[in-house]
Amino acid sequence: MMKLDDILPKLSPAEKAWLTIGPQKYGWTINDLCQKLLEKTGQDVDPLSVEEYLRRKGLPVLSAMNASDPYASPSGTVSQFSGAMERDIELALVSQLDSFGLRLFVDSNERNGRQYPAGEFGRIDLLTTDSNGDFVVIELKRDDVPRAVIGQIAGYIAFVKNHLAEARNHSVSGWILARPSSPADDRVLEEAANAVGILVKWYWIRVELLENRIS
Repeated sequence: MMKLDDILPKLSPAEKAWLTIGPQKYGWTINDLCQKLLEKTGQDVDPLSVEEYLRRKGLPVLSAMNASDPYASPSGTVSQFSGAMERDIELALVSQLDSFGLRLFVDSNERNGRQYPAGEFGRIDLLTTDSNGDFVVIELKRDDVPRAVIGQIAGYIAFVKNHLAEARNHSVSGWILARPSSPADDRVLEEAANAVGILVKWYWIRVELLENRIS
């Protein structure tokens, strides 16, 4: 996976311009920018390097999850905290995949399943496989989960079925990993997701205060 700084010299002035114009004028997310870079250069670009580039330019940083967040700050303060939290949760989940009977998928190009590119559908948070080699697509949400995420993960599942699973004769399922909000909203999300074969799994973040400083 390439860093954005490594391919910047290969971009034309116009292509460099839309890297800054897109987020400001059109609300493009990091996923949008990575997809456009893939289309224009044929290079799979590290989303974190795109985020770093936008911060250096003092531009708003929007992930696919907070693109419609009314509290998003142009200075990036809110999204920076949220993005860091999301990455920490993702890393914690990756470290515990084996306890769920899963492992991170690695393709023939040695590209692992973290932020796996899914063509026009964007990037899959985590693409994993179970002990049978069947695929499990995991979408991680740190905030309230709109029901539109069901369509988002359905797109990811379709991509994996068409481009990865059929050749291996394996099935594909999806998980939405979310924090609980209200019982009514959570029940509606579960029922809607289950109706199309997607599981909702809940997690919680706990802060533990330590009596003594860790040495």
